[in-house]
Amino acid sequence: MDFSGKGAVLLSFEGRIAYANTYFCDLVGIDYTRVAEMSFFDLVFLEDIDKAKKLFELNKNSQVPPFRFRLRAVDGTEVWADIQISSALTPSDVLWGLRVMVTATEPATAKDTVDATSGCPTRPLA
Repeated sequence: MDFSGKGAVLLSFEGRIAYANTYFCDLVGIDYTRVAEMSFFDLVFLEDIDKAKKLFELNKNSQVPPFRFRLRAVDGTEVWADIQISSALTPSDVLWGLRVMVTATEPATAKDTVDATSGCPTRPLA
């Protein structure tokens, strides 16, 4: 599977990062060798933690449409990203965690539709 131009992250059901590709690491400014030490919530602003945890829980049990979310790079700057989450399966089709696809984007605007379930701005991903 070709993930060039997209960040790919595998998360455990506890939110720990098991894998992140180079695009994602570069996007949030983390060294590839350190990413497995982190929780995905380490990359969320404190004021957005509750919403991020709600989205994480929603995606454990159902499919939330792609959404736009503000991440916190390790240097503290904000990075807006289009995020799409799906189930991550083992080679024998056992549910393991969540697969997160991340693409850098511009900040959300008033023109974006807000998803009723997630409360996040949404727009179709290309």
